[in-house]
Amino acid sequence: MSADQIFFLITTFILWRFSFDVLTKIGWQYLPLLINPLVVNFAFSQLRTALAIALISFVWRGQRGIGLTVVIYILATTIHTAMIIFLICHIASHLFKNNNYFNFLALASIGAAIAIAIGPLREMILSTINDRRTDYLDMASSAAYLSFWILLLLFHGVIFKFRNRIMSLDARYSITILSIVAINILTGGYSTRFIAASFPSLLISMKDLGGNRSRMIFSIFIPYTIILWMYWFRILG
Repeated sequence: MSADQIFFLITTFILWRFSFDVLTKIGWQYLPLLINPLVVNFAFSQLRTALAIALISFVWRGQRGIGLTVVIYILATTIHTAMIIFLICHIASHLFKNNNYFNFLALASIGAAIAIAIGPLREMILSTINDRRTDYLDMASSAAYLSFWILLLLFHGVIFKFRNRIMSLDARYSITILSIVAINILTGGYSTRFIAASFPSLLISMKDLGGNRSRMIFSIFIPYTIILWMYWFRILG
């Protein structure tokens, strides 16, 4: 197979996996929400991460058995070492599953710790493990660009604090990812990859808010997505 054919298969694989997760968890009517510039960019230009994410999405919800799960995670981390971060988030979403505000704070704290580790502490950690990479492009996003995701995190915080509602595995995972995004605004970290790689879970977590809260967040998300497309095409132009 040519390189182009391999790249096409990886892109198709991640888009199919994202669609499958959304379809089986919240329904076909939410599939058009995957038409988002973050997802498109992720599927077509971040192929190593996309392939690794597609692989671990088969097992992280605990449906395939511990043996296969360990094998897939080892394989995924050999494809891209950033999967260690997602592995931590996945484990946290399984551990902190009780319906109380302490668990929300625990999940958010884990996300904050990851953001600090890959932000201000990154060079120190890499030096400790004798990794010589020191030059990084500035890929931070503005607070306005990430504003919707901060709002979604606040919605989840309110649900945990004041509502007697059991949060899904995807919602708990999303809290950790969104906490990384929130701290990255302060530290200048790279957030869009985390959002794109976790996009199905983020959509599922919006639905998981329930009732009027879910309808409200989707009514904000749709115009936000339109604005992202306008921004994206302006940049490309």
